[in-house]
Formats: sequence, C-alpha cells, structure tokens
Amino acid sequence: MYVKFFYFHYYYYKFPTREFSQIDDKKLLSEFNDYLTNENYIYQSQVEKEIVKLISEVSEKDQNLADELKAIEGELEKLYKSEYRLFEDEITGEIKAELASRYIGMEGRIVEQFTRDTQVQTAINILQDKKVYNRLLNVR
Repeated sequence: MYVKFFYFHYYYYKFPTREFSQIDDKKLLSEFNDYLTNENYIYQSQVEKEIVKLISEVSEKDQNLADELKAIEGELEKLYKSEYRLFEDEITGEIKAELASRYIGMEGRIVEQFTRDTQVQTAINILQDKKVYNRLLNVR
C-alpha cells in the first residue's frame, strides 16, 4: 500500500521536531484518515473489483441482477468501514511503529511494537509476578 508508505514520510517531514512520545493515537489516526481522503485513496478489495466487473457485464442483460450486485457492493462498503473501526488499534499500532523507526530508529520501532504486543506484555507480567511465575514452573 504505497499511500500508507508515503504517509509516513509526509508525517515525519510535516512534524520533524515532534516528540514521538507526544504523538496522540486518536489524533494520529484522524490525521491518517484525512491524508487518505486528501489523496483520494479508496480501498477496493478483490471482491469489490469482481463485483464492479460483473455489474458492468450484466447491466445490459439483466438489470435486476445488476441492482442486486450494487446492493451487495453497498453492503461490502459498510462491512469494510466497520472492519476499519474494529481494527483501529492495529492500524494505529502499525502507523506508530513505522513512525517510531523514523523518529527514534529501528530500536524505537521494536520497542513500539513490543508495547502493543499482548504476548510480550503477558510474558513481562508473568516474569514480574513471582507467584504466577513459580506456579507456572511448578516451583514450591
């Protein structure tokens, strides 16, 4: 996704002196959405591409079928918007990890990814909780 790649450069050069730790997740996601809108980026899945192709092939022969396909296309669009909301945290995490590499370097990227990785966080919590750690190892 080239648009996403260009966004990282755009953001970094727009805010070169911004402290990475001060980047607000919600504002970052909002700015990313604005960027996609300004770039006229429209996500279209392979399924949508096939439906558009079918609509153009069918519309002259069977208008009812074409209308049904258009309705399905509209439902898919709603589904993608709800999926976007559902995966906002993952999207924000990916954006922040990439920006961390630009602001802090590769180490910053790794640290940012670890802070959002539930398995790593669970492992850290186990290591910090001696009772849980010993119980898992069957230490008495």
